[in-house]
Amino acid sequence: MMNNCARCGQGNGSAADFCARCGLPLGASGRVAVAPAYGPAVAAGSLEGTIPFDFPARRLRSAADALAPTFQLYRSHYDAVAKVVLAAALPQAALEYTMTRVAVSPWEPDAFSMLASVASSSLMTVALVYSVMTLLRTGASPPLAESYAWGLRKWWRGAACWLLVTALTWAGTLLLVAPGLILMTVFAVALPAVAAEDLGPLDALKRSAALTRGYRGRVFAALLVMTLAACGAVWLTTGFAAPQFEAGSSLLVSLAYAAVSQVIWSAFTVLSLFTYLGIRADRGEGVAPAATAAQP
Repeated sequence: MMNNCARCGQGNGSAADFCARCGLPLGASGRVAVAPAYGPAVAAGSLEGTIPFDFPARRLRSAADALAPTFQLYRSHYDAVAKVVLAAALPQAALEYTMTRVAVSPWEPDAFSMLASVASSSLMTVALVYSVMTLLRTGASPPLAESYAWGLRKWWRGAACWLLVTALTWAGTLLLVAPGLILMTVFAVALPAVAAEDLGPLDALKRSAALTRGYRGRVFAALLVMTLAACGAVWLTTGFAAPQFEAGSSLLVSLAYAAVSQVIWSAFTVLSLFTYLGIRADRGEGVAPAATAAQP
């Protein structure tokens, strides 16, 4: 039985999650199209408000419902993810490499690296969420400048949210480990909420806590699997370069190491986005258009 894409009409197998032609998530069992229900919706490409959630999304019924579309996206649209990640990761790596050679005090490189990481990671995360959601909505990734324009508009919110989540998670981990894991799970979708909705950092934390309630076992399982997968991928692809990178012997090696590792670690951003979309779809936020909605 063929499953025809609602956007381009391409016939796909009944078990397919994404359209083979345009990449749209298909309205198979367990997926539903929903319209935005949290904050005012705006047209695609606007630099204010929220990103419309008006495309089919896989309901979060298990950890696989977030993991499967994440891996599928990297297989089908690796270039779209890579261009957003590398636009932030490579300048950061080059600046950190330079700082290690001009720093006067031994603490300066570490301090600069921390600040650069906050600025670069939060900006890249917001831009990547915008890029992936636009890809899911339209079947094509937006121009890089458009994604980063969205990221810059929400940069301070993303940076503040990133710092809050990191600080709370590390504080919980240092106390008894378990609290850190719990907080990591509770706030797993805070950054996608900042990027996709018109929220400040504290409201994004509250939004994440509310969304993940009742789903935290599934969210933690997805994070655990992704951690193991990402660590294995980083070790397999960049383990050979780690000694050279740590020694700082080559700018080329530093850039290559940063490029590969950052693209791999960006999978956590995409996973958190599909987790966020999956929870919202399963909660029935928004009204599913009659022509495209699939029965659960």
